[in-house]
Amino acid sequence: MHKEKAELFSEQERLHKESAALRKKLTELQKRVSSLEKSESNLKMVLEATEAGSWDWEIKSGKLAVNEEWAAILGFTLEELEPITINTWVDRCHPDDLAISNQLIEEHFSGKTEHYEMKARMRHKLGHWVWVLDRGKVFERDAKGNPVRMIGSHQNITQKKESEKAVEESRHFEQLVSKLSNQFIMLHYEKIDDLINSTLRLIGEFVLADRSYIFQFRNELALMDNSYEWCAEGIEPQIDQLQEIPTDMAPWWMDHIKNNRVIHIPRISEMPPEASAEQELLASQDIKSLIVIPLIAGSQPFGYIGFDAVSQERHWQPEIISVLELAGGIIASALKRKQIEQFIKKELDLAIRLSQSSSFQETLKICLQAAISASGMDCGGIYLVNHQEQRLTLADHEGLSETFVKQAKYYRFDSPNVKLIRKGKPIYQQYGNISDKRHKSIIEEKLQAIAIVPISFKGEVIACLNIASHSQCHIPDFSRVALETLASHIGSAIMQAHHEKEIEVAKINLETLFNTVEDFLFIVNMEGNVIHTNDYVRNRLGYTAEELQNLHVLSFHPQDQQAEAKANIEGMLAGTEVSCLVPLITRSGTRIPVETKVTPGIWNNQPVLFGMSRDVSERMRSEMALKESEKRFRELTELLPLPLFETDNSGRITYSNQKGYEIFGYSKQELDLGISFFQFCPPGDQEKWLADFESVKAGTTQSISKEYHAVKKDGNTFPILLYASSIIINGIVTGARGIIVDLTELKAAEEAVRTSLLQKRIVNEFQSLIDNIPGTVYRTNEKGNTTMLSMIGDFEAHYTIADLEKDLFETGTMIHPEDHNAVSVSNMTLKSTKTSQALIYRIVMKNGELRWIEDRKTSVFSSDGQYRGVDGILFDITNRITAQEEKLQLESRLRKTQRLETIGTLAGGIAHDFNNILTPILGYAEMGELCSDKEDSMHEYFTEITKAAERAKNLVAQILTFSRTSESSPDIVSVQSVIEEALKLLRPSIPSTISIEQYIEQSCRNVFADSSQIHQIIVNLCTNAFQAMEQRGGVLTIELREVKPDSDMHKMLPNLQAESYMQLRISDTGTGMDEAIMERIFEPFFTTKSVGKGTGLGLSVVHGIIKSFHGEITVESQPGIGSTFIVYLPVVNEKTEKTIRQKLPPEGKGSILFVDDEPATLRMMTLMMTRLGFRIEARNSPLEALELFRKKREQFNLVITDLTMPEMNGIDFAEQLHKISSETPVILMTGYGKDIEPTDALSKYGIRRILKKPINLAQIASIINEVLSNTPHLN
Repeated sequence: MHKEKAELFSEQERLHKESAALRKKLTELQKRVSSLEKSESNLKMVLEATEAGSWDWEIKSGKLAVNEEWAAILGFTLEELEPITINTWVDRCHPDDLAISNQLIEEHFSGKTEHYEMKARMRHKLGHWVWVLDRGKVFERDAKGNPVRMIGSHQNITQKKESEKAVEESRHFEQLVSKLSNQFIMLHYEKIDDLINSTLRLIGEFVLADRSYIFQFRNELALMDNSYEWCAEGIEPQIDQLQEIPTDMAPWWMDHIKNNRVIHIPRISEMPPEASAEQELLASQDIKSLIVIPLIAGSQPFGYIGFDAVSQERHWQPEIISVLELAGGIIASALKRKQIEQFIKKELDLAIRLSQSSSFQETLKICLQAAISASGMDCGGIYLVNHQEQRLTLADHEGLSETFVKQAKYYRFDSPNVKLIRKGKPIYQQYGNISDKRHKSIIEEKLQAIAIVPISFKGEVIACLNIASHSQCHIPDFSRVALETLASHIGSAIMQAHHEKEIEVAKINLETLFNTVEDFLFIVNMEGNVIHTNDYVRNRLGYTAEELQNLHVLSFHPQDQQAEAKANIEGMLAGTEVSCLVPLITRSGTRIPVETKVTPGIWNNQPVLFGMSRDVSERMRSEMALKESEKRFRELTELLPLPLFETDNSGRITYSNQKGYEIFGYSKQELDLGISFFQFCPPGDQEKWLADFESVKAGTTQSISKEYHAVKKDGNTFPILLYASSIIINGIVTGARGIIVDLTELKAAEEAVRTSLLQKRIVNEFQSLIDNIPGTVYRTNEKGNTTMLSMIGDFEAHYTIADLEKDLFETGTMIHPEDHNAVSVSNMTLKSTKTSQALIYRIVMKNGELRWIEDRKTSVFSSDGQYRGVDGILFDITNRITAQEEKLQLESRLRKTQRLETIGTLAGGIAHDFNNILTPILGYAEMGELCSDKEDSMHEYFTEITKAAERAKNLVAQILTFSRTSESSPDIVSVQSVIEEALKLLRPSIPSTISIEQYIEQSCRNVFADSSQIHQIIVNLCTNAFQAMEQRGGVLTIELREVKPDSDMHKMLPNLQAESYMQLRISDTGTGMDEAIMERIFEPFFTTKSVGKGTGLGLSVVHGIIKSFHGEITVESQPGIGSTFIVYLPVVNEKTEKTIRQKLPPEGKGSILFVDDEPATLRMMTLMMTRLGFRIEARNSPLEALELFRKKREQFNLVITDLTMPEMNGIDFAEQLHKISSETPVILMTGYGKDIEPTDALSKYGIRRILKKPINLAQIASIINEVLSNTPHLN
């Protein structure tokens, strides 16, 4: 018992200890729980504070527990992610990051790392990637150490990553911009454009823009131009469209640029309301985001650089924007440096070009071009100050119209603008403010802005530059600086060029003057050596300029007169002599008598003698001639058989010949005493003599020829004829000279004289008459020699009188060979018989021209019957013959046209009657076919009747086609079928003595042409063929095949360019043709047929048709053997459409009123309509039909009427029907041949269709059903 108690006590003690231990352990557990709860609470608070996501992964099962923050990082709720497993992580992790994550987890599982950590990208719900910092640790392993549970967290580090990326990109961007800056600094200005384009690409690619560009302002910020552009692949460039953009279109935009504010628009749709104009403009270019950096020079903007995002929206970080601003400054500096260096280069180029200028005008042009280029303007002029005319005169211009230049060629000194310019003040204005608007040419030039800059030399304005623009409204500051700088440099160059021009002109003028003097001009130094001569010296003496240089003047004088010449020259050099009469001698030894005079002077700053030697050969000859002339005159006058007198201005006789003394009875001594000429005048004639003398003396009448009466010394009066004229010395009348003819004996023969004068007048009048005849007058003597008495203009232009006399009359070479015989026969007839003839023949002119001549001539015989020649007149009647031929051709063509019109009218009338006859035949035949069985022999009979009627119908159509003229309607044509139809038409008209052979290749493809014109070609060629064989008969052969042109054919017919051609050969065995006829067969109106057989138009029409379809026609022929015409037309692959016989439609419904004046047609149509199922009322009178329609108009669904009827035609009938009921449709039937096309006028009367007789049953049934179905109230 005691033992049991002890054991019990011991057990209690053990239990107590265990209880205490358990309580201790429980307390520790409670502390741990409390600590864990606190830790969990702290962890939760940390997670909530950091917005981190937590995850708990049961590795073996794959289950994954996450908190709401973990899901929110990816844009989800927990419910949206359910069920959540490790695959949820795997599916949303970036593939590249997943591989790295798996590797890091394996390393952690194996114990290589204390914890797992990596930065990974996960796919957001919206599709983009978010960066997370993924951390975790294995918290539980199994007995083998394998991981069982892993816990971790996700922290969203996207913003941090983007910031890091932005910082990195900014750093790289800064490096890029720094590198570009260094390149711009070291770069030559000509390569700046290339580097700017490269910079736009590099920066655009770096900031992920789709387009980068630069705009530059002009016209004082009024316009902007897209000057540089880079576009990413697939982006359409805009630079060509974005030129001369008015800046007032973007006020909000320009406000930012002017105030040097960056424009950054991440989303175009969210632009402020005040930027609505800019928003609309940007949206039209599909721009989604953009950034714009102003380009500033000093404090003034001159443009901007921009970057557009087109494919997607972009938001650029502030760091990037700041670097872009730096890049903008670099580019702005580069552009301005380029502008400045370009101007410097232009100044240097200008200086070089001015130094190389060879003329004043070239200097002005160089200055003007430099000013236009430097200012950026597009036109201008340079004006020179003209003090003499008190104005500015245009000296050169560029880029201006001639009409404008005429109005602006000068400006007067007194105009306000010129006054400012002459004070040295430039003018910069809009052109409209300074121009005269009254001139149309000024307005039409449309100049906008102008700069007028004075050019000075030594403080005086000598010129001005007028530089203008057709597009810019203002002169930019840079242009002003450039022009004023340029003007300050070119004044001296212009003045220097002007002085050089004046010197050159003076030198040229002096030299020209020197060389125009036709005297020997020398310049000799004081040693007597020649320094310079004029051209006259060199040409007359026979020396070159080089040979004359430094030659002593003694060399130009004869050897035998050297001493005299030397003495004269030494006297001239000493100044004691000024002239010399020693002759000059040429190089060849010829002496030239001269009078030499010298004058001392200065030449090139050296004393010289200026010498002039004048050739006195002519003067010496004239003096000798004058003396000889006077001697001969005196001797001649003394020998004259008529009195000759000379008087002074008072009438006193100063000379008389011996005959004068004799006639008037005075002695020489008496006349020498000074007798007045008026002493010979009878008292009654003194007034008349005095008036005539005064007239001669005054010069109003230089000569007179009048009859007077004179008085001899003995008082006897006799008639005289006085010939008198003025004596003029050095242009002054000093007296009169006259010859007197004693008319005493002549008066005795006055009647004979009158007769002689009459004959003379007749001759003159006859010659005047000849000259006024519009022809060539000729006379041929008995020996055959011809004299032309007049010439007409056309002959004078090509022949002299001698040539025409020889070629036309003596040799006859001008006469056309075919007319030689007729001319010869005519000449023989005229030689044998006194008669007149009018002969028409042709002559060939020198230029090959053929002219028609009408030769009207009359033979001349003497009184004793001897042939004396032919008098004739040639008339050029070429124009008359041509007009007659044209008239005959026109009349022939008119007759043919009238015949064709008559045939057409006749054919139309026949067609109407024939079609009316065919209508019941075809109708009854078709109904007969329908009413009989196919096995019944009657069915076959009706079928044959139908075919015959169809052939008759086609025959009528062919006749109409042949007779009418119509426009060509090309289509696919089977030539085989056309040949068959044409021969059917021709066979009856071809004589039986002519056989027809055909070799038709059925495989020959079709052509694209008009079938009626192909029909016309075949008929014309076949008609020509059988007409060539009418007398003897023969064989007409028609061949058709397809050919491919070879090289030989191409040489002969180069226009055959297609691959394959249809070849149609039509041959005959008729009379054939020679080469001369074959040359002309295709000419219009050329024919070899007799009158009435042809017009000459057939082959020319055929030729024209074939050419119009890109074909060719050739001919082969031999006289007596026959002819072959070969036609080539290009083939096509298309086939002709086959006509399918229409099937009879289902039974019709409705009531029809039918009107036709042909009883047979009425009966046939009644049966036919009834057979088709229609109700029909038929009338042969339009008036009866109208009355019936008025009474029963509701009963009829359709009216069918003939066109041509006695009481009224079908159109008038339809018009009357339309007045009764406008809704009832009408079908018009006609058997007339002319085409009647539907028109608005016809449709206005309800005429829906026009049918041409004869018509078949299926056709009319189909058309009736179509019309009824298209009539709304009938459906």
